[in-house]
Amino acid sequence: MQKFMCEDCGTLFDEWELVRVPEECHMDGYVLGCPNCKSDAYRKVYTCKRCVEYYFNEDLTQGYCKNCGDVIAMKLRIFLNTEFDSSEMEYIDSILDGVYLSDFRELVNNMKTA
Repeated sequence: MQKFMCEDCGTLFDEWELVRVPEECHMDGYVLGCPNCKSDAYRKVYTCKRCVEYYFNEDLTQGYCKNCGDVIAMKLRIFLNTEFDSSEMEYIDSILDGVYLSDFRELVNNMKTA
């Protein structure tokens, strides 16, 4: 079920929880608003793939919030620093030049079979 978050008070709610707020300027005489503060400033939110907290779409990068993205980057840094020496890192850097990490798997698999 789609979740929404109020931009004014931060309340997280489901679509069915929206309340009708009288609004004379609106064609129907009302607008839908936040169940907590009645504001009509609410937007869809999405869950982070890792922590499962809710965020506005622009606060996610490929489905991850900034905090979780930082944790993933730190884990990668730790792995690279503990598993490879400097000459191995230079080699990896040379074969990754301009290659996305997701394409790296295919590149390595092709090297194994060659």
